[in-house]
Amino acid sequence: MKNLLIVFTIFSLTACTSSDDDSTAAADTTAPIITLLGTNPETAFIGETYTDAGASATDAEDGNMTANIETVNSVDTSTAGTYSVSYNVSDASGNAATEVTRTVNVTSAEQLIIGNWTSVSTDSEGSYNSRITIIESGEMSVYTEITLTTGAIMQSVDGMTWTLNGNLFTTTDTFFYNDDDDDVVDTATITVINQNSFSFLSDDGETLTLNRDTDYESTIVGTWLYVFLENGCQYTIEYGFSNSNEFTGSNMNDCNDDATTVSGPYTTTGILSGAIYAGDEEPDSEQTYFAVQGDKFYLYVEEGNNGNVFTKQ
Repeated sequence: MKNLLIVFTIFSLTACTSSDDDSTAAADTTAPIITLLGTNPETAFIGETYTDAGASATDAEDGNMTANIETVNSVDTSTAGTYSVSYNVSDASGNAATEVTRTVNVTSAEQLIIGNWTSVSTDSEGSYNSRITIIESGEMSVYTEITLTTGAIMQSVDGMTWTLNGNLFTTTDTFFYNDDDDDVVDTATITVINQNSFSFLSDDGETLTLNRDTDYESTIVGTWLYVFLENGCQYTIEYGFSNSNEFTGSNMNDCNDDATTVSGPYTTTGILSGAIYAGDEEPDSEQTYFAVQGDKFYLYVEEGNNGNVFTKQ
């Protein structure tokens, strides 16, 4: 009887010890993990309905906890600004996940299109590679390099002003080459794809998609060079424009080392394009126009109907 009592006592103690150890091992101190879905930061546009991409959550003990996420969404697409969407969740043991937040920038299409853009298109005549700069002052410039099916390469720089009314984009050429031009004003419908892409739908039904380019400056300030051959001689035309509105210019002929130089003050009627006046010149019937896009600069002189594309040095 005494031996039986001893065995029973040992069994009881062992059972109690085992129960305490299991209780300690079962304690859950691991918090759930929240994973953001979609992009961050996100862009929304004024007047549209913002649909958040949400988040997912998992826990080592409770498994998939996505349905338990508490979301606080402060986005107001009626007003431009920066907003946030926050996500929180706790597991059955009360362990709280680290809060995850998405930033949402509400902007207008007019704000989004400011910057540098590229586009590529083709037709039966060749391929077109364009760079476009759009600035807040209502100006834009376009550099287009055309590779014809014949293999010839052409380039142009055009300047214009722009307005956006709703999704109707209107451009007006800064200058045109003769009085018969009938494409001074163009309109297109803009569709914003995302913060790095939008498209133009022209009146004739053609669609052009633009993708955001790297951040570079388009300014007349700098040194510009144009080289061409004529009658077996190489001509080098160089212009320099400073921030202090001073310019220098030279035209050199390598056949006889003949050089013509000019210098003085200058003024322009625009930032990316417009009329340019040297010295005390006043606006008159014979004007000089310019357009600048990145490292390309177009100078057109009405007198002589002479225009050239320069490259920045």
